[in-house]
Amino acid sequence: MINVGTTIVKSVSTFLCTCPCANLFSSGVALSVVLMTTSIGLAQEPASKAAAPPPEETSSSPQRDATADHMARIAKLKSQLSGSVFAGRFSDDSQEGNELREERYEILSAMKLPTGNMWLIKTRIKYGDHDITVPIPLPIQWAGSTPVITLDQLTIPGLGTFDARVVISGDRYAGTWQHGDHGGHLFGRIEKAGQ
Repeated sequence: MINVGTTIVKSVSTFLCTCPCANLFSSGVALSVVLMTTSIGLAQEPASKAAAPPPEETSSSPQRDATADHMARIAKLKSQLSGSVFAGRFSDDSQEGNELREERYEILSAMKLPTGNMWLIKTRIKYGDHDITVPIPLPIQWAGSTPVITLDQLTIPGLGTFDARVVISGDRYAGTWQHGDHGGHLFGRIEKAGQ
């Protein structure tokens, strides 16, 4: 095995001894050679300490398993949300008595977008005296294997600007919402449309 550092030092020494202008820059070159050979020497490992070849990849590495599990969760959530109805009740902290009122969200389609945790949810929203169908781009975060619909100052045309955290667990949902100076809780069941 050739020691690159020794070869460079010998070549520079020969150059310095034979070059007529070597005295002008010999100290700078010598310093450069010392620094360079030190760097090269540190970067090289003796043959006895050579790195072992990388382990053979297996079809079930932990990273591959985690990615496959996440992709399966995304596919399951897309199937669960598309053509579903969130039917339940919500509270409004600003209302006297805070009675529970009915809410209904019909999700016509759900599609995971290619960037980050963004989804496009085409939904019909019915609550109070509102009834509107809109496509809503929104993030769905994951708390472990549990999806959480996350709205941060999301403006829904015709309805206003909302904040919400809605946890989906099996065929149930629950969470909190905020709209301007009032908000509350919401909860209910997730069913396929037409059931």
